[in-house]
Amino acid sequence: MNLPPNRRAKDASIVENFCLKKMSDLEKGLAAFNTQDYTQAFSLLKPLAEQGNSEAQCIIASMYHLGLGVETSTIKAIQWYIKSAEQGYGVASNNLAGIYLSGADGVAADRTQAEHWFQKAREQGFSHTPISSDYLNQAIIA
Repeated sequence: MNLPPNRRAKDASIVENFCLKKMSDLEKGLAAFNTQDYTQAFSLLKPLAEQGNSEAQCIIASMYHLGLGVETSTIKAIQWYIKSAEQGYGVASNNLAGIYLSGADGVAADRTQAEHWFQKAREQGFSHTPISSDYLNQAIIA
């Protein structure tokens, strides 16, 4: 059946609104983040992060780390990454290790901390973490 364009658009809008209502705030926040609507993502994910959702904590940390929709703050990024990492979220542990590996914004490079968090990320199942200290040696020398 061929519907007129205005009817198709209206039907699509109804379906989209229905799907959005069925999505959790986490899903809505991730969708906003993935479409680069960082203001909306932050407003949806921050309350979840404050309630202890480790995935939301990691995304909020990344937003502070990279200055996505918020002012860049390495200190706030570290605080949120730690909360997420302590709950077993390997991406957060890996990102935290990266900050300590190179240092950033008033945070000195700290090889011991970098190794600790890379090891933690591996234990948490994050498979993209460097597996040897040789990588850390090369990264610090470079």
